[in-house]
Amino acid sequence: MKKFLLIFIILSTVNCAQTSDKNKENNNFLCPSVYFSSQHSSYVKIDNNLSESDLENIIFKAKFNNFAFNKKCTNKNMIKKIPIDILITIEDFKLNKSDVELPLFAFLYDKNEIIIDKQYFLITKKPQFNAEDYSYSMDEIVERIEIITKDRSEISTIVIGFIKKNDSN
Repeated sequence: MKKFLLIFIILSTVNCAQTSDKNKENNNFLCPSVYFSSQHSSYVKIDNNLSESDLENIIFKAKFNNFAFNKKCTNKNMIKKIPIDILITIEDFKLNKSDVELPLFAFLYDKNEIIIDKQYFLITKKPQFNAEDYSYSMDEIVERIEIITKDRSEISTIVIGFIKKNDSN
């Protein structure tokens, strides 16, 4: 009888462990394809106090370079989380101590190429100060955006781009 009880306890613990592992697997899903918008792949910041037509007034230019999924895409309680690490290169023209602000959009598409969600982000970073020549610089930004959606559709594609904003003072 003791052998039967021992076998029953061992089988039940093994079965419970396998069930919890299956639930963990079900929480992860294959991350969707990511593309950078060709029309919104660069962002140019111009000094608003000067004429916009003069190329000498450009403060910096940002471009998308690459992306990576360094964490898994998850679906828990009908909420999907998609963490995307983005590499943005910065071409510094007249960077000052002001924060570099980059407004982004992420459009989520289903398998029929229909937009199912739109999300907006603002990446803010401080430039590095160089004490030798009293200048500010920045070469790149690596930032994680986390897309969170309750949409029940399967997300097949994400398109990311810079938002063109009209700065007026």
